Amino acid sequence: MSDPLQQPTLLHTQTQETSNSENTTPQTQTQTQTTTPSTPTNSSADPNSLEFNVKIHEDDDSDNEVHHRRHLYKGRGEQIERREKFLRLQKEKKRDLTKHARNLALPKDEPQSPSKPVEDEILTLKDESMSEASSKGAAKQKERKRKQPQEKKIYVDQLMMPEPLRDMPTDNSEWIAVPSPPGQRCLVISSRKSTQVRLSNGTLINKFYSLLPNGSKNDRAKINEYCILDCIFYEPSFTFFVLDIMCWKGYSLYDCTTDFRFYWKITKLQEVPGIELKSDENPYKFISLPYHDCNIESLGEIQTSTANLGFERVAVVLYNKNTQYTMGYTPLVCVISREQEQSFLEALQKGEMSMS
Repeated sequence: MSDPLQQPTLLHTQTQETSNSENTTPQTQTQTQTTTPSTPTNSSADPNSLEFNVKIHEDDDSDNEVHHRRHLYKGRGEQIERREKFLRLQKEKKRDLTKHARNLALPKDEPQSPSKPVEDEILTLKDESMSEASSKGAAKQKERKRKQPQEKKIYVDQLMMPEPLRDMPTDNSEWIAVPSPPGQRCLVISSRKSTQVRLSNGTLINKFYSLLPNGSKNDRAKINEYCILDCIFYEPSFTFFVLDIMCWKGYSLYDCTTDFRFYWKITKLQEVPGIELKSDENPYKFISLPYHDCNIESLGEIQTSTANLGFERVAVVLYNKNTQYTMGYTPLVCVISREQEQSFLEALQKGEMSMS
């Protein structure tokens, strides 16, 4: 049998095949012992739309989504007020999300032993119908399906979502600009010698080996040295563009400022040889998205930086430098579509508080 790492499975393809038929042959790249839930995603959405390409999550019925939409109809200046309130609350309220990160990376209902390799799981599943123990295998698979809804809940709404920019930053020096590629927003977790990818609604869409710490069977990291990344998957180049970082080798970064998190993600990814390349050991590339100061000169550099990375941006995301990583929508992260960029630059030049 060929090495499953030589046949990486595209994210949206695997999701569609799994949801269409329970009898679909498992993809060899994926650790198919975990059955992908059939929760619908936005894969059928317009690939050129801002909602599909940039950040917005797939579960439109969530309380977080309803709460977010209420803010879209408030007057100008309201977004500035909420930014100030969010920053004040972050300073006043002390958080410790170390346990939260551990629950995401090491959920209690998953097997504690990471020793069983992907190949063995695939062989077990493919030979199950010819095995005398097929009934036991079916019972175990049924039990896994029963546990999945409860397991999925802890992964819902774990990404920091941007609001559309309506009110200009009051101090441009306090903001960072990040170009956004087209693709699918996802949560990437490397733990227990494998790497898993989940949508923001909690759906598991892929599981594979990678060079991330604790991301493969050959990695020597301890069980508590897991990683949690906020990524955009760009299918044409098999690339996870790393937007943000919440945990690295068990060290929680949720309560760190954007400035520090971005420095950390670039520094730490550079320390992993081959992480930016596609290989048998790393079927998907992991590349940190560049970031720029929020001024006219720096924003002009974004076109060059995205061209070097091999994609045409669909938006620019603005991060407040002082914000912590907050799950859900926040006015401290705002998105500007390509259509809005010219209005944003004009408002920046004129010193206006809102875009026309």
